[in-house]
Amino acid sequence: MLHLGGDEVSFGNDKWLADPDVKSLMARKQLKTVQEVEQYFMQRMADSVYAMNAKLLAWDEVAGMNLPKKETIVFWWRHDKPQQLQTTLDKGYQTVLCPRIPFYFDFVQDSTHSLGRKWNKAYSGLQDVYDFKAANLPGVNSSNQKQILGVQANVWTETIADNYRLDYMLYPRIAALAETAWTSNDKKSYTSFAQNLKQHFYYTIMKGSTISILLKNKCRICKEGIF
Repeated sequence: MLHLGGDEVSFGNDKWLADPDVKSLMARKQLKTVQEVEQYFMQRMADSVYAMNAKLLAWDEVAGMNLPKKETIVFWWRHDKPQQLQTTLDKGYQTVLCPRIPFYFDFVQDSTHSLGRKWNKAYSGLQDVYDFKAANLPGVNSSNQKQILGVQANVWTETIADNYRLDYMLYPRIAALAETAWTSNDKKSYTSFAQNLKQHFYYTIMKGSTISILLKNKCRICKEGIF
């Protein structure tokens, strides 16, 4: 499997049409817009992946490119664009759910945290990660739920200075992610999960991990408590 990305292309950049190679390509292939140029590029890259008998992985922007569904897995990440998830499922693609809210772990964990990313005022809280249910998403129903392969959390490190901060952002949400991915909804209980977290913290302290330092010092890097 090869992930080609394909997200956050800036079509408003004038350098597209100022590039002689891009203009030549548009003329040869009768491409009318820079959006068509980007789609052509992704489709040709996809052909190379398929030629290696590999599956193509890409972000949800490719859902409209009509790539072969049996050889493509789409990662839905834009929680503010549920229509992209709808399109992805309607076209029959296997899908991994990794919406920014609540599965981007570089977003802060609590409304009181000031150092880190938020989506407007939204953040990725521990209970939000734990309580996430694919069945509650727009467009997900009994006929297409089997297309959903699972969930994934992402952590982008532009705002994460070191391993101390990384551990702080990963824990304890990574434990909530594990239960969301692998525990059936009828067996989940946030109250029990929160109680079990105490054992996790004890284990990390005994093992001397970097998270144990954060627990003892109340995160000297970010000056925020664990919760």
